[in-house]
Amino acid sequence: MKAFYDKTGAEPFVCILAESSFPDRVYGTLSKYTLEDYAYDYYLDRFDDEGHYMIMVVVSDDGFYIWLDMAGNDTASIVTNTIFNSFQKDMENYLKGNADNLEVALVKSFENMTDSVLKFDNGKITGLILIIVIFVVSIGILSLAIFTQIKRIRMVNDYCDYIDRNGSDGGFGEF
Repeated sequence: MKAFYDKTGAEPFVCILAESSFPDRVYGTLSKYTLEDYAYDYYLDRFDDEGHYMIMVVVSDDGFYIWLDMAGNDTASIVTNTIFNSFQKDMENYLKGNADNLEVALVKSFENMTDSVLKFDNGKITGLILIIVIFVVSIGILSLAIFTQIKRIRMVNDYCDYIDRNGSDGGFGEF
């Protein structure tokens, strides 16, 4: 988690509760939806900024896990949907493989997420290159248009050197 924080500046926070500690009197029976409501309120009560990435895990009485992750607005640009989905898939896979060891699932999922966060994927690189190409071509077209306009103005000025404003040639005869 420290490596994730060092790399991103987003502060991770893990909250693990026993099912018996879940405030069902306030939120209702533990479910995905009531956990979301509780986690959201928990986040707002604990943090006065939007710079945290929180994982909340409830360990049920029969040893199963109900969990979710959420990111504050300031971390949403770091923890993209792709990274969210990857973390969630990793957690599910590690928990299935070793349901007794939540710590291993968290550590390995965070390691994978830390490795992938802030990396450009091929789609982003292609998009960035496309934006740069469009920018360079636009600058080229604009430069060409300005150069052509300047050349046209110079040609008019050169012509005006030979003809004064009255339409005469300066005493050399009428046109």
